[in-house]
Parts: sequence; structure tokens; C-alpha cells
Amino acid sequence: NAAAHRRLGDLYAQDGRLNESLAEFAAALLIDPRDADTHASRAQTMLRMSRFADAATAARTAVTLRPSHEAAHYALGTALIRTGKADEGLSTLKEFERLQAMTRARRDAEWQLKLLKDQAAEYAARQDYRTAASVLRRAVEYAPPDGSVHLAAGALLIKAGEYEDAIPLLKEAVARQALEAHRYLAEAYAALHRDDESRAHQAAYEAVKGARLRRSAASR
Repeated sequence: NAAAHRRLGDLYAQDGRLNESLAEFAAALLIDPRDADTHASRAQTMLRMSRFADAATAARTAVTLRPSHEAAHYALGTALIRTGKADEGLSTLKEFERLQAMTRARRDAEWQLKLLKDQAAEYAARQDYRTAASVLRRAVEYAPPDGSVHLAAGALLIKAGEYEDAIPLLKEAVARQALEAHRYLAEAYAALHRDDESRAHQAAYEAVKGARLRRSAASR
């Protein structure tokens, strides 16, 4: 189990048992030589042992395998500086800072999205669908690319009877492959007496359901 060896190596490193740590990382890499996390952990341990050239090699491998690996960029930048390659090292550390900033922004967005979804759920539980939808429309700014928030906001607007406002959100959900939105689009167009569009989306929704049933049957 490569992950178990890597975790044991990390624990040894935390305990200052650096040679044992490297042995566990070596075992992990025999099992899975393309694990970026193990290469990065190995680089960090080598930094602590002042094996800067070896640390740079391990960290560079980790960065090659996963260009967004923050710890690997930090280890590589530090090792390069310590081996006299200051310009490349500083450039690598700048990339580490950029990746850190992106991670903070992503986590902030995830937190904001969670707060808004929880708030919308509270309004929906009180059957205040219009306010719940309004909250979710604010959440679209932080939404993942899968269209799920657009779909949820559109569905709430349907419940609130706001069909015209629901349609753009539901169309965006379809564009983002949240294909359940076809069902709500069919309902919205039917309520607006736009029967041809309603039938088209109902047919699309039935096609989506049929494809799901076939995939489910094939997987049994």
C-alpha cells in the first residue's frame, strides 16, 4: 500500500527519524513511482537533511507529475536557492505563492457557497422559495462549473412561480451539463403556454432518463 508507506514516512519525518522516513518513501515509490505526494514528502525530508541537490531532484519530479503541487514548488524553490540557483528558486517560490493564493480563493469561494446554500435551504424549508432562489442566485458567483447551483436556483424559482426568471438559469444549467434542468424548463415553458418549447425540453428530459436507465441496467 503506497499511501500507507507514504503516511508512515511522513510520521517518521515528524518524529525526526529522517532516514526511516526516506526508507518508507522509497518503498512507496517502488509501488507507485508516479505519486507526486511521495516525491514531495521525500524532497522535504531531504531539505531537512541538507541534501539540497537530491531535494531539488525529488521536488522537480513532483512538480512534473503535478504542476499544481504547492509543497513541491516550495521545496523546489528552497532547494534551488540553497544550491546557488537563486533566480530559478525565487521564480519557483513565486509560483508557490500564486498557487497558495489560488487555494485560498477557492476555499473562500467554497465557504461562501456553503453559507449561501445553507441560508437558501432555511428559506426553502419555510416555503419562502422566492427568497431562497434570490440567495442561490448570489451563490452562482461561487458555484462549481457543474451547473448544480443554477439548477437549484431555477427549480426554486419554478416553485415560486417565477417562470421567466427561472428560464435563463435553467438554460445555463443545461449548458453546464446539469441535464435535470430540462424537466424544469419543460414545466416553465408549459406554464407560459410556450408548448413547442415545453415539448422539446420534455423530450430531452425523457432521453436523459432513458440513457440513465440503460447505463444502470448495463452496470448490473
